Amino acid sequence: MKLLKQSTARYILLGPFLDATDGVTAEAGLAGSMTVYVSKDGAAQAARNSATAIAYDARGYYRVHLDATDTATLGVLRVLVHDSATHLPVWADFMVVPAMIYDTLVAGTDYMDSQVKAIDTDAITAASLNADAVTEIQANMATASALATAQSGITTIAGYIDTEVAAIKAKTDTIPSSPATEATLATIAAYIDTEVAAIKAKTDNLPSDPADASDIAALFSTVNSKLDAIDDYVDTEIAAIKAKTDTLADIYYADIKLTRDEVNDQDEYTVIWFKNGSPVTSGISGTPTIRVYTRAGADLITTSNMTSVIAGVYKYNEATSLISLGDAVVVHVAATIDGNACTDRAVITRDVEV
Repeated sequence: MKLLKQSTARYILLGPFLDATDGVTAEAGLAGSMTVYVSKDGAAQAARNSATAIAYDARGYYRVHLDATDTATLGVLRVLVHDSATHLPVWADFMVVPAMIYDTLVAGTDYMDSQVKAIDTDAITAASLNADAVTEIQANMATASALATAQSGITTIAGYIDTEVAAIKAKTDTIPSSPATEATLATIAAYIDTEVAAIKAKTDNLPSDPADASDIAALFSTVNSKLDAIDDYVDTEIAAIKAKTDTLADIYYADIKLTRDEVNDQDEYTVIWFKNGSPVTSGISGTPTIRVYTRAGADLITTSNMTSVIAGVYKYNEATSLISLGDAVVVHVAATIDGNACTDRAVITRDVEV
């Protein structure tokens, strides 16, 4: 199934239109009366939105224009024509995809966005880590001795808490399970106050720095120092990478398109200049030129000036030296952009690409 870029106008070749009686004879005179319908992602059929005239090409095929509205809906786009009195039914199916997908798979001007959702078990192993990475990881880990000291302090705290909780439980076990009166509740409240006071008397005697907390703080200080060193190293490396990328030269190229104007019987060349992947909107000096060679190396069109359409977009119409079906030519374009002499070439053909 052929791909179409979402919300983007383009021509398609629709056919063949064959005579309804013998099913063989190509119908060549339907352009003026033909109504083209579209069905977007399974929705009800409706006439195409584009008002651009349909043009006959050859051998029962017609060039049909679809505008941005016709290609606005993602999914399967069916384009069809039906006139049982004149020709056999004709239809074609296309897949409308987001601009990023089309530009990645067809135009080659973008990259597919992707995200890693999971990593297989044992995908990262000790053998796959560089020795420098292992050394750096180990250098930032606390020593066994320091961790043992911290563990001893924590164990002391845990033992003290267990003792105090047991003492509290011994007191709370004596609280009635079903106090019946307000007086009983008052007695319990007074009892709790007394016990809390006793607990507070105990906790007030706890040391302000139990279990060698200073050792733990020292360990964290070491870790923070290592993290600062890593951060400084990363900053230095990123700055070095940026210094390299800042010196990369600008990339200029041209998108060259050919359209056969059947109404005026001429070949229409359209050239769009790009800089680093974005359309050029300024900086073009002089008049860009076009030259067309046959595959035998002869001039089909000698070097000629092009006409500006809008900033960065130029056209050239040729009514004499036309490209025939089955032939391919080499189109050479040149322009001066930002003071740089820019050229580009493309192989152009009127044949339908499969």
